[in-house]
Amino acid sequence: MASELIRALLIEDNPADARLVRETLASSRMVRFEIEQVERLDAAMARLRRPGIEVVLLDLTLPDSQGLETIARLKEAAPNVPIVALSIIDDEHLVHDAVKWGGEDFLVKGTFSTESLVRSIRYAIDRHAAQAELAQARDSALESARLRAEFLANMSHEIRTPLNGLIGMTRLLIDTRLTTEQREMIDIARVSADALLKIVNDILDFSKISAGKVVIEEIDFDLGTAVESVLQMFTEQAQSKGLALDSFIDGDVPVLLRGDAGRLGQVLNNLVGNAVKFTQRGEVTVRVGRVSETADEIVLRFQVRDTGIGIPLEGQRYIFQAFAQADTSTTRQFGGTGLGLAISAQLVELMGGNIGVQSEAGGGAAFWFTCALRKQPAATQHASSARVRLEGVRVLVAEHSPTSGRMVRDHLVSWGMRCETVAGPAETLAALKRASAAGQPFAAALLDMQFPEMDGLALARLIKADPALAPIQLLGMYSLGGRPDEGQMKAAGIRAQLPKPIKQSQLFNTLTAVMAATGYEPGSEPAIRRRALKAIRSTIASAVRDRVRLLLVEDNPVNQQVAQRLIERIGYRATTVENGRVALEVHALNDYDIILMDCQMPELDGYAATREIRRREGTRRHTVIIGITAHALAGDRDECLRVGMDDYIAKPVTPEDLAVMLDKWVTAGSVGQSGSSGDSGSIGKAESVSDSGSSATGDQAPDAPDAGRRTAPLREKPTVDDPIINAPIFDEPILDEGVLEGLRDCQQPGEPNFLAMLIGVFLTDLAERLDAIRAALPLGDARRIRDAAHALKGASGELGAIRLRAVCERLELVAIAGALHEAGGLIHELEREAQRAQAALEERRAALSA
Repeated sequence: MASELIRALLIEDNPADARLVRETLASSRMVRFEIEQVERLDAAMARLRRPGIEVVLLDLTLPDSQGLETIARLKEAAPNVPIVALSIIDDEHLVHDAVKWGGEDFLVKGTFSTESLVRSIRYAIDRHAAQAELAQARDSALESARLRAEFLANMSHEIRTPLNGLIGMTRLLIDTRLTTEQREMIDIARVSADALLKIVNDILDFSKISAGKVVIEEIDFDLGTAVESVLQMFTEQAQSKGLALDSFIDGDVPVLLRGDAGRLGQVLNNLVGNAVKFTQRGEVTVRVGRVSETADEIVLRFQVRDTGIGIPLEGQRYIFQAFAQADTSTTRQFGGTGLGLAISAQLVELMGGNIGVQSEAGGGAAFWFTCALRKQPAATQHASSARVRLEGVRVLVAEHSPTSGRMVRDHLVSWGMRCETVAGPAETLAALKRASAAGQPFAAALLDMQFPEMDGLALARLIKADPALAPIQLLGMYSLGGRPDEGQMKAAGIRAQLPKPIKQSQLFNTLTAVMAATGYEPGSEPAIRRRALKAIRSTIASAVRDRVRLLLVEDNPVNQQVAQRLIERIGYRATTVENGRVALEVHALNDYDIILMDCQMPELDGYAATREIRRREGTRRHTVIIGITAHALAGDRDECLRVGMDDYIAKPVTPEDLAVMLDKWVTAGSVGQSGSSGDSGSIGKAESVSDSGSSATGDQAPDAPDAGRRTAPLREKPTVDDPIINAPIFDEPILDEGVLEGLRDCQQPGEPNFLAMLIGVFLTDLAERLDAIRAALPLGDARRIRDAAHALKGASGELGAIRLRAVCERLELVAIAGALHEAGGLIHELEREAQRAQAALEERRAALSA
């Protein structure tokens, strides 16, 4: 039997090692070797340029090349020749790197036998051959897929051409004289042809993408128009099923963008179409928000949420694969090719984004995708003057559908309007009359034209018949096919009408036009007119107030500024420090009458600082300490008293509450009675007040009514099932105008705008707190999340960002409960509300600075 012949190239400069390899291979009985030897890399590369070598035995240390670079250079010269590396170094990392750089095997000199050396050479040759075959098979498969995709594209195009003619002729035929039976047949043929065209179009798109023939364009487009045009296509289908169909673009999202609006619309078309198809009752909503932004580009997140049948977990695993559907049975209720989502996923990827779904069986679905788009250069992204015209305008939304009413309200609130919603004609009239009687009339009302109990025209006539309500501007909202006659509309006093689903851009343009046409100017209504500075009454003589020494201990810069101004408005003066540690240092050097102590601070919190102050004071002195707490948990306020505080006040602190609290404790002592602070803090000689308002000994501090204390309901430490943690964000405006008005009252004559300055401080603090929360979540640092959320909650409350404050409170409670698995979704909600608050505050600051 003839033995196998292998031709090898030995690259070895050491004669002894070369002789060892030759002798070892010569002793093989099963394989004959023809060995050529060279001593340098350049000679080896010259030999490998000629055919005939089946394997290379390579010494890694050569005169003209060292180490792993030798393997790389050989692979460049002869990629089809396998390499067995030889070295005197036995190192696991060297073995790994040699294989990684292209060697098929590695042997240590002086340790191999004939059998192991032959086996290694054979393995290298076989492994290299297998890899070559695999690469060839892969290339063949790719080419086959390309040819198949091209065939599908060509066939789909060829099928669609006559199909378009068939559809066109059936539509023309319907307009001719037909019997009832003939019309029914043509209708069936038309519906069937449309369904077939949809399937062919899906196959055509899928095959084009697979063949690499889809190019993403970059053209200027209006985002609002792109989204609303998609919804318009499904309006009739949604209304026939009684579905609410709405869209909302966050106020901080620019609408003049650059990208492939056609492909973007195609993805939305697929997602909205599926949502309407799989939803029998409820709603389908499209929401667009900002993920990130640079000077030239923005990444948006589109979400299509429905209340339909949902998708089981096992179906979600492959729902974006071609020809896959959640229901694969032969009796499935809904049709389709299963290509829509696969096409959407591929288009989203081509546009630089990701796609996903959140759903459960029977619980609806929320499909989302991200998309990177460029901003249009030198384009005005927001109609700022128009937005200013709408800011602060009071609007009543009368809509019998809670879903539609909520969506319209979201639009209005995002433009800074003050909105109230009602669900029926009686509630509409009551709300309008109540506002008028209070001297805060609505400027406009959006009326549902199809209330079940009364149509919108009749309701409009009742409103216009009341002289007190007649000045209100009325706009009608009607469903498809329900538009009132133009003459009847004008006769009833309705200025304009809007078709449902309400388009965000159309609503904005209509409202600004109506407000401009009526001569409305921002601030013209009593409800939003700038009020005169409201004085805060103190019962303490000014001479006494001047002598009271206050120490404010507060770490949050926004809360510091607000508290300092409130104290000044009441007529007192305070020294401010940023945490409990500094408070101890300052207190040791000064005799303060009252300390306003924030309870939760870094380094040393208010509880620990109070305990240390009480330890140092002993029985010699007693400084009044008033805790400032943002918590409403059972035990938090008790803790203020237990550690030695005399009283507490809840955040956000109002001027009235703070005035009562300070006056109460000044009255309880002898501050200012003899021109000094008295007996080393004699103001605090009254006993500590209990939660009921009485002292620890049963006697209340003299002339110290408990009006200063907020008594919000106490709660136990939260758990993961706490209703507040799981409650949805409440339906409130982004900013509380009353709070902002109060801050404007803190403005001192001749100084820079206080509210604008405070907004700047808050926005800087906001960014830092969000960074801290994001960084803490992957580390599982519940305390850091709690502290940052708590601080942001307090600052948000001081600036009237009530929705942001609510999310912060929920996140803080989640961290306290240790339920960090719930924190991810809340942090996403926090970022969204933070963006809204930031946009609203930046607009407000710009208006203040103008």
